[in-house]
Formats: sequence, structure tokens, C-alpha cells
Amino acid sequence: MADIELVVRMPEELYEANRMGLVAEQIWNLRVAINDGTLLPKGHGRLIDADTLKKDDEVTEWISLNPVRTGKTLKSFSELFVKKIDAAKTIIEADKGD
Repeated sequence: MADIELVVRMPEELYEANRMGLVAEQIWNLRVAINDGTLLPKGHGRLIDADTLKKDDEVTEWISLNPVRTGKTLKSFSELFVKKIDAAKTIIEADKGD
């Protein structure tokens, strides 16, 4: 059977209870959380917190620049942005699709 990757949101108390042993109502709540989870697609790329890029000083400075006045090019910004994406902290590793 193939593995799936699932992102699940649940109360911290339920997560901790799961580690210690659940009672019937908690088992039901865990099942609900799993059923409401987000299934990650096969072969997905590395997941990062993209919002951190919006707050990056170097990126926001580039966005606010006037390219005509400063001589900055779209190619230069693209290269910077790819570098920032590559350096971003990984939250979930890419699915190799095996």
C-alpha cells in the first residue's frame, strides 16, 4: 500500500492526548481531524513558509524600487527571489513520488 502525506490541524490537547492514549471521544475527534486534513498531492515540491519571503527586507526593497530609475532588471530580481526560495526553511520535504 502506498503512503500518503496529510496535513492535519487539531487542538494541541488532542495531539498530546494521542501520545498518551486516547479515550473514545478523543478517538472520534482524532478521526474527524484526519478526515478534515489536507492531502498533499503525489510528487509535490518542497513546502516552505512563503509569507516569510513577503517580509524579507531585501525582497520588499526590490519590490518598492523603480526599475527604470535604479537600473535594476527583472532578471536580477528573479535571480534574487530564486535564491531566497532556495534558502527558505523547509517545512515539509518534497515528495519524491516513489
